Amino acid sequence: MSESFDRKETKNLMLLFYLMPVFGAGLSLWTLSNPKASPSEHALSRLAMKLMLTWFAGTVMLDVGVENIDALKLPLLIVSSLFTSGYFVLNLGLMLRLWQGRSIDLPFFGRVSRTGNDGG
Repeated sequence: MSESFDRKETKNLMLLFYLMPVFGAGLSLWTLSNPKASPSEHALSRLAMKLMLTWFAGTVMLDVGVENIDALKLPLLIVSSLFTSGYFVLNLGLMLRLWQGRSIDLPFFGRVSRTGNDGG
């Protein structure tokens, strides 16, 4: 029983790395290319990549606006910093939900369920 508990805790710790802001993208890409990964790992990797790509695209668009619209430079910089802070806080919140064993359900991004046995 202790061995399966340790294996589950190790798997949960590994899943947390997918949600690390920015740095989890590499691990998520590797997992998505690995056909041996469990369905929950694939679902969480897809969610992490969607969040990271949304954050990246939004940040790039806001930075382009900062460079091209002088009248809105300060408001766009503030929105950009709030957008990035929101991305980091969202990932930390998702990491907390994952650690507690609750499901992750984000509108427009998908659902990752932790209820069920995925072979780990």
